[in-house]
Amino acid sequence: MEQAIAFQKFKGTCINTPFEKMRARALISADMDARGISLINFNLTAFLHYDKRPGAYLILSLWASEPIRKQVNKFRAYPDEGKQALYKRVYMLGENLRHRKDLPKGFLDKAIIQMKQAVDNEIALLKNYAA
Repeated sequence: MEQAIAFQKFKGTCINTPFEKMRARALISADMDARGISLINFNLTAFLHYDKRPGAYLILSLWASEPIRKQVNKFRAYPDEGKQALYKRVYMLGENLRHRKDLPKGFLDKAIIQMKQAVDNEIALLKNYAA
């Protein structure tokens, strides 16, 4: 949660222009439906250049943990089940992105690792606040 608050305006990142910020916010709030996957695929393209990849990893990490911020109480009540659901969400996105031929080598593997770490960190924060 703290990470999301710190990066709402993407200060200190390679996401600088208003258009990049708009794309990033659209990607972060995308759902796991056909429309959301389309939004992710479209907006992710802008962050695949070598200089923008750190931004892509950040955005995808925020996307992976976004449901926690939308339903904090539900995830606080069922953190382990929530974590598994978010891992499945990450897996499904990864499977979808594997079909893209324009992803840089190793990008998807690194993105999946970082998304899972973001989920782990957010769930750990929830557990600490609940204790």
